[in-house]
Amino acid sequence: MTIIRMCQNAQHISEFAGGYNGTCTQTSAAVCLAAAQNTPTTADDVTALMLSMTKQMIADGTASANGAATLANMAAELRKRGAIIATEWDYQGDRLPQDWHTLIKNNAGVRPILLQLANAQAIHDVSGAAEDQNVHYHAIAVVGIADNGYVVSDPNNPTVASTFDIYNYQALYDASPCGLIMLDMPVPMPAPESRIPTGWRDDGTTLTAPNGLTMTGPMRAYVLDPSHAWRADDIPLEEAHETADSARLIQTCNFSQLRHVQATGDTFTGNIGADLLALEALTASPDAQATALVAALKGAPAVVAALKAIGL
Repeated sequence: MTIIRMCQNAQHISEFAGGYNGTCTQTSAAVCLAAAQNTPTTADDVTALMLSMTKQMIADGTASANGAATLANMAAELRKRGAIIATEWDYQGDRLPQDWHTLIKNNAGVRPILLQLANAQAIHDVSGAAEDQNVHYHAIAVVGIADNGYVVSDPNNPTVASTFDIYNYQALYDASPCGLIMLDMPVPMPAPESRIPTGWRDDGTTLTAPNGLTMTGPMRAYVLDPSHAWRADDIPLEEAHETADSARLIQTCNFSQLRHVQATGDTFTGNIGADLLALEALTASPDAQATALVAALKGAPAVVAALKAIGL
């Protein structure tokens, strides 16, 4: 037997946990959800997920006291937990009218599939052994495909804790599929790429401008963030340094000033236009520009600190 495709983080767990005896749907759903979201990553934690879903559904009135639930209610619970459902065929009778086999053949091992069965007692593994004797309605998780059948986590199988089952098409057909939920795999968001300004160089810790001055820590991170579109000619004119009160880290550049607030971790470009207006007001006639000076200083914390430092 050779595995052709297998879902990530596929687990095989028993439905008989927590004192319940009707949780095959939640058990198979937990296996599918863990595969789709790549978490949790251990059989024990997937069992805990199953029990969490079962308890919540019982509390919500969408499962009976023993945990038994309809496929439609299971789909609703999966959505609450962030699942992306690619296909949902709720119970429409004891055999699905849709082409379930083509869907499973094309997606097994790519997307996890919860398959509901109306005659599970007829199912048998590839060796011919009966698996779910005296069981009628049942749910299993199809998580892969092999050269001799489909890789399945059957929560009623006594050996499920130690191994997957392999069920071929005939076995599934005999068990009469009557419902199906296929989860989609979330598309991973790529990490944003750093953007080194033209003519600058970065060694992974220190960003060096063409004039030899450097940026590190939060200043470097700000410049490399592509959303800030930092100009290549906005080179630093000094190394970063703390303000007199140590509350901020500042670094003045050609066209801007980077400011980092130590307490909050925020980094931003300072309003040096307000600073400039404050300085212009300071050098003009004090009597004529007093009002303008006060207004300008409201937006110029760096200038205020400088004025205080020289006793003004």
